[in-house]
Amino acid sequence: MFEHIVAWSLVMIPLMYSPGPTNILVASNGASFGLRRSMPLIAGINLGLVLQLILIAFGIAHLFERYHVLFYVLYFSGVIYMFYLASVFFFSKVNEKKIDNARIDCASMMQGVLVEILNPKVWLSLIMLFSVFSKPQADSSWLILLFVSATLVLNLINNFLWSFLGVFLVKTIFVGSFSKVQNYFYGILLAAVAVWMLLSGV
Repeated sequence: MFEHIVAWSLVMIPLMYSPGPTNILVASNGASFGLRRSMPLIAGINLGLVLQLILIAFGIAHLFERYHVLFYVLYFSGVIYMFYLASVFFFSKVNEKKIDNARIDCASMMQGVLVEILNPKVWLSLIMLFSVFSKPQADSSWLILLFVSATLVLNLINNFLWSFLGVFLVKTIFVGSFSKVQNYFYGILLAAVAVWMLLSGV
């Protein structure tokens, strides 16, 4: 059982820690508001992840296989939401009296849930991993529980690392008059991810 968890974790790390809409949003929120004010967003992301894990463990993958349109609705809803998040950064205003304070609302817990639930990359990764690692055996329930626990721990570490990255960037690169550049930078990243999702999903 231990080797299953190690193998699961080794596969999850590059999938989770690579740049994506969730990680970009966490980094941008950390850059704008710091780690403490990013906690509701991080909590929402992990709540969304728990919901995904529960649904996949109870067989939602079979529903997606039977009704392909449901997955495409989820997929393109995610694309639209990514474009929306990118537009928030593109059209945000910078306070002229305090140039390093951009007028972007701090992401909420609900936004964290949405960005996680509408992220097709996460759905596909988790469905693939559960299909590969879940075996019909007597202790499969314990194994699934361990998979869920390992995924949550890895994701929390990932969220904190990306939030710290955002804080680091704002202190070393995006300072003073570069606040607007920061907004464009994260907006472009989110838009690029949305375009990639759109093209790869067609």
